[in-house]
Amino acid sequence: MWWIVLYLVWVSCGVYGMTSGPRNSLAHQEKTLVYIGGLLTDLRVLPAVQHALKDINNNPHILPHHTLKFAYTEVPRCEMDYGFQKYIDLVDILPRKLLLLTGLCSPIIERIDFESSRSVSNNRYPRILQVAYVNPGSTFNSVHRQSLFQIFPSQAAFNEPCTKLIEETTSKFGYGWKIGLLYQNTPDYSAPQVEQVAMLTRQQIHNFESASFDANSSTEDIRTVLRKLQKDNVTVLVGSFNETWAKRIFCLAYSEKMYGETYTWLLAGDYDSKWWQMDDTECFPHELHRAMDGMLRLDILPFHTIYMEKKFPELRRFHHSLKSNKHHGYAYDATWAAALALHNVSYFYNQPARIENSNPQDDYLTNSTVNFQNPLWEEAMHRSLSAVSFLGVTVLSPPLFRTL
Repeated sequence: MWWIVLYLVWVSCGVYGMTSGPRNSLAHQEKTLVYIGGLLTDLRVLPAVQHALKDINNNPHILPHHTLKFAYTEVPRCEMDYGFQKYIDLVDILPRKLLLLTGLCSPIIERIDFESSRSVSNNRYPRILQVAYVNPGSTFNSVHRQSLFQIFPSQAAFNEPCTKLIEETTSKFGYGWKIGLLYQNTPDYSAPQVEQVAMLTRQQIHNFESASFDANSSTEDIRTVLRKLQKDNVTVLVGSFNETWAKRIFCLAYSEKMYGETYTWLLAGDYDSKWWQMDDTECFPHELHRAMDGMLRLDILPFHTIYMEKKFPELRRFHHSLKSNKHHGYAYDATWAAALALHNVSYFYNQPARIENSNPQDDYLTNSTVNFQNPLWEEAMHRSLSAVSFLGVTVLSPPLFRTL
């Protein structure tokens, strides 16, 4: 279950913006400043980050000798070179950022990881661990999985509710109809699809078949897939694909008359609001709407309603008074996760066998200690992030992170 956090704040930004929690006492002003960075695709998550910083900096038990601040840049486009340059612009400018919150898409993250990985020896680009408050998609190979932590649920999160819905429907109406699992054959969809099939099989549900298409599939390729499902008497179609493919598929479903009372579509995915209203469709809007009429969709809830009502009533009021964004709660929790990881990093970095004459009270967040080219620092930060577990506004139980 998931939650949302909203807090209104106006932040000016030049090359990058800076924001932090309040510093209204002399003791607070004397603390050492520590920075995390942000690569934000949507500046509407800034209120959540600001609210988290306020809560963190007012908490005497988290980073008690530091004030956490946030330096960010906006990256509104999913373009590899453009996004990588934005990353360089952010990390090259002082002050140093110890961790990054990211809303980037997969191609940019992969480019950052590749460039920073191969430059460790020549110190060209710093390798800074990132915490994703969105689902960037998983196109990484096995080498490029260690620099990114994902707090937002992946496509696999839909498997259990989807299976439960199919199971309940099957038990109520019997096996007189057939299910088609139609999925996008890319890493972020194909791997969860394997789990989905296994989950259905464990529940003794066998009246289904799988069909897929890849990134290079043409319109006619998709049409062939749909006609095959139609020929096999599939009447319930469970779709796992992104919104771009969804528009193409529903246009084809209209032309193939795979809609109406005979067919039921169940769409599982993290889509933008009103994604079907985009202009880049292959059919007329009224045709798309006709094909989608009666469609069911599984989506990510931005916060857990019951816990929000009990523990964060003021944040719930903000949610109702401002325009909601499903990533607010995850940006809030990602900020807390970064703070907790920095708070605990000394427990993992201070290993006497590795660092001679080390002191448990040393400040491991100072510029003189942090070295992004030092594998001990990266390992300590990675272990600290991996160990983070807390009751946030988007989850009720650990573990919080899903590493890609």
